Amino acid sequence: MVSCVSIPDRTTRSDLSRIFWIQLIIYGAFFPVVFFVLPETRPPIILAKKNDVSAKKAEGEPEMSFAELFNEAAIRPVHMLVTEPALAFMTLLSSFAFGLVFVSTQSAGAYVFPEAFGFSESHAGIVQVSLFIGEIIGALACVGQNEFYWHGGHRMKEVEPGTPIPEARLPLSIPASFIGLTGGLFWYGWTSQPQLHWILPSIGLGFVGFGIMVVVHAVSNYITDSYVSSVPH
Repeated sequence: MVSCVSIPDRTTRSDLSRIFWIQLIIYGAFFPVVFFVLPETRPPIILAKKNDVSAKKAEGEPEMSFAELFNEAAIRPVHMLVTEPALAFMTLLSSFAFGLVFVSTQSAGAYVFPEAFGFSESHAGIVQVSLFIGEIIGALACVGQNEFYWHGGHRMKEVEPGTPIPEARLPLSIPASFIGLTGGLFWYGWTSQPQLHWILPSIGLGFVGFGIMVVVHAVSNYITDSYVSSVPH
């Protein structure tokens, strides 16, 4: 089966490679700044340095051997992933949503806008700002979701008095997944045609960015709240 989308030419590949190298140089240049200049913010680490003890002792936890540390850091997460259906499903959903970031940016910058609308590579990159705008709107929506969790989640059935249940993190992610992910992808794909205006797929990218931000934020917080107090060994 022959693909209807052509592969970028040598110039496009070279330009993309140059962009990646520029990003790598920027990250490498700022690494010393992050490592030596930015202050530590994690309370156990600050307390450990102040009292000249390990982070585990600062948290009041016993020291672990290498085998115990390996089990906690590598074996336990894999065990939870294959034995906890809710965790496996939420991880799959979050991975799918996060993967859409790369799928959307690469398809928009290398295929859709240059080939369907005749944009140059630089202009095609600028159009991807619509994805970022959607993520900003999604981040603002997540603030409202957090407010519902703390102030409205008590209306739902509580596991502990005064503590909202983890499911109170999810209500906004349900419409966001349909409107942002499903609807946004359908809109983006359906309107990526030369006879239509380029603003239409850009709006679709904005919806995708909104859905990605809301879904990943909700799923991450839901998993954290669900397993913070009870982790299978």
